[in-house]
Amino acid sequence: MTLRRPGMRLAAAVTVAIVLALCAVAPVHADALIRSVSSFKDMNDSGVVVGSTSFYIDGSGSPVTHAVRWEPNGSPTRLPDLPGKKSAAASGINNTGTIVGTSGSSAVKWSASGSVTALANLPGGWSARAVGVNDAGVVIGEAVTQSGLWRPVRWNPDGTIAQLPMLSSTGSIPVAINQDGVIVGYGLYAGGDHWQAVRWGANGAITALPNLPGGNSAIAHGINDNGAIAGEASDSAGNWYAVRWSANGTITQLPYLPGGDGARAWGINDAGVVVGQADLPGRRRAVRWNADGTIVPLADLSGEWASGAKGINATGTIAGEASDNSGAHVVRWSAGGAINVLPDPPRGLEFVPTIRRDSATGAPYSGRFRARSLTDSLGAVYVVHETPDPSYATCMFAQIDGHLTSDGTGTAIDGVRMGNDGNGQACPNSLGGTTTISAVGIQGTGTIYHAPDSDSGRDGFLQLDADNPQFQIEITVTAPGTLPQPITCTYGLSAEVGANLRLFNRYNSQRPDLGTDELQTSTSYQGLTLTKTDGGDCGDELTILLDAKITGEKVAGSGVYDQSLFLTGAS
Repeated sequence: MTLRRPGMRLAAAVTVAIVLALCAVAPVHADALIRSVSSFKDMNDSGVVVGSTSFYIDGSGSPVTHAVRWEPNGSPTRLPDLPGKKSAAASGINNTGTIVGTSGSSAVKWSASGSVTALANLPGGWSARAVGVNDAGVVIGEAVTQSGLWRPVRWNPDGTIAQLPMLSSTGSIPVAINQDGVIVGYGLYAGGDHWQAVRWGANGAITALPNLPGGNSAIAHGINDNGAIAGEASDSAGNWYAVRWSANGTITQLPYLPGGDGARAWGINDAGVVVGQADLPGRRRAVRWNADGTIVPLADLSGEWASGAKGINATGTIAGEASDNSGAHVVRWSAGGAINVLPDPPRGLEFVPTIRRDSATGAPYSGRFRARSLTDSLGAVYVVHETPDPSYATCMFAQIDGHLTSDGTGTAIDGVRMGNDGNGQACPNSLGGTTTISAVGIQGTGTIYHAPDSDSGRDGFLQLDADNPQFQIEITVTAPGTLPQPITCTYGLSAEVGANLRLFNRYNSQRPDLGTDELQTSTSYQGLTLTKTDGGDCGDELTILLDAKITGEKVAGSGVYDQSLFLTGAS
């Protein structure tokens, strides 16, 4: 007896039944599959840190990213998106509390009170991103031209945008600005083979910063108000070092940690203290270079495997990022050297599902639902028995009925009835007998998520937990002339394997059946594997494939399932 039989498949509508039944008692808002990654971008002299936190679901897919401001006491505040946008990231902050960054495809500015406004695009352009701002309100970043090319730009305090010159046709990218309006960044040589550190004067004129002797690449990351610059550069052997440029452009190579083999510098304060990251065998460590060039490793987290210091302010407070077994964090080191993790902002309701009538703007739907295979050809149920010889019984239809409640803050499902036609009727099969499918248990655990993903095209998914003894499905097959007596087998989720079933809204161009204008679900991406828990002449595993539609009732209690449904987030 093999572990998997190629013909042993329970298809479409039956799988929908499994999923919806499992959701009956599931928590509406579970965090088990959601992880966060926080990123540092800038810090002002008051110790206010800005950056972003991205929430990922199921370890993959498109994240939901929020712009975040962390106060000196460490408390996080989510900054608002532009109206109509669903994401934002903060990249720079000045000493007046003004913050800049992006929201959607727009460069934005947040006031100290947190209100958000869009910055101008280049004439004919449609996208921009802001990366830094000084106390005078001069903002730097990049913007798309009418011809679709990204170009360095500066926004004046009055909001007008001006394109900055480039060192070569391959582009130059601004990274940081000081209080005098001097900007630093990097670009590519005309051949596109090497990085070139650059500096723009307050008048906008661009110059190349020198490389290390014999080296051919350099990148500038930070500048202080005295004009000193921090960055990284390669030597003649291709090794990369942290470097510091003086205001007159002289470059100084900064040392590695003992036993190290690489380093990069990201920030510099007016005292000339540089911060960055040094490479050690098997890990990267946050470091500080004092004004005299000596290198000092910064405190690390317990269990940390990588860290980097990316900004230092006038008080000597340092901020950056650190990663440990629990994830990637924004951290801040006090002037005395103590390290503290800055907490993630509370997650919103983005992943909490709401089932709506007709469209994303429809009213939340509560009522009975029906799940049925999209077509008979996609609803076949294949069952194999193995004694005396393998035979297959094919049944071509099944459906599920139940009740759901969706109030705009989540969705609960109950009252699920399961059978070949929703009433427990057996399905005539291809062996001249019948195939009956029923639920042994419907009190399992699982969670629905609203989780759009551009890679798979899904709008959300249903996650079923592994090793769920209360969830089982029973299959009984009769076949006069082939089977001496009916066979009955029971299958359930194994200890190792849960299930992930994708959901597609009715207007989604990647839904399984473009000819069906309804909410659809599919397991064809990875399938759902069940393990036999009872029964004799059946295979040890059952693979379920699914393409099905889900509809509700326009008139409650009518029994007519003509209401289109739509999955959105609750917020």
